Amino acid sequence: MVLSPFYISCSHFSIVCTPSAMIKPLSQFGPLYRNSFMSLTIINYFNIKRKAMKKQFFSLLATVLFLTVSTASFGQDQQPSTKFPKWLSRNGYWVVESNVKTPKKNTIYFYATDNTMVYKETVDGVRLHLNRTKTLMRLKGVLDQSVTAWQQQHVSKENQMLVATAFRR
Repeated sequence: MVLSPFYISCSHFSIVCTPSAMIKPLSQFGPLYRNSFMSLTIINYFNIKRKAMKKQFFSLLATVLFLTVSTASFGQDQQPSTKFPKWLSRNGYWVVESNVKTPKKNTIYFYATDNTMVYKETVDGVRLHLNRTKTLMRLKGVLDQSVTAWQQQHVSKENQMLVATAFRR
């Protein structure tokens, strides 16, 4: 009588049945397998799929890292933007002093680029909306006007109603 192996398979695993004389003894699995005539070997395809998924995951990870590094190196070629907002003056700056309890009373100080005060004005009855571009552009105009006047005379002036006339337009 010749014993040959036979196979039973389904979608998740295969069973290979062979006589114990055709394979090495399976003593590492315990005494049940030492004396048995037929040995069952179950090949689990999940392990094979898991190994394939690991390979796919690592290849995908390597690709993503390569693309991230390559795009980061291209992103450094651009020069930083030195564009100023249109309401920002190159001649100097201003400081608005106000109070929460009296929002319609403001004191505005105008300074040149060398931090010297060139003009000061107190505005009563007008609430300044400093988040609006229109307000900032008007303050820029008053700053430029007061800096040019200061450069001609080198005298700081106060309350000449420059801001009040700028906001009445």
